[in-house]
Amino acid sequence: MHVEQFLQESEKTLASPLNFKRDDFQLTLLYGATRIAVEGSEILDHIHNSVFRESDIDKAHLEEELGDLMYAVGIILRSLDFDLETIMDKQIQKNELIFGDEGYNADLWRSRDKKSESEIFS
Repeated sequence: MHVEQFLQESEKTLASPLNFKRDDFQLTLLYGATRIAVEGSEILDHIHNSVFRESDIDKAHLEEELGDLMYAVGIILRSLDFDLETIMDKQIQKNELIFGDEGYNADLWRSRDKKSESEIFS
């Protein structure tokens, strides 16, 4: 499946007790953001339980939850007419600006140039 088809399919998951229309921009964004929080919480809960209850990670369960999370991200991407690959490219540029070839370094993170970072996304 290609990214665009995945993003189109994500819109099928739009549902709300508010019964809003898909063209209601702000509520669609709110729904997408809420779903991201819910699905992220489910992922965190599973990993947390695995760590503190010393149980195995259920990879199939995490794969399912990550798919749900990606659908929620897709709702926001399509609502804002964002291109996922462009966002990924910009994020790589941002990380290269901050860390260069070194990888994560707390000193580099603290001393980063936030203005230059924001210019990547403008």
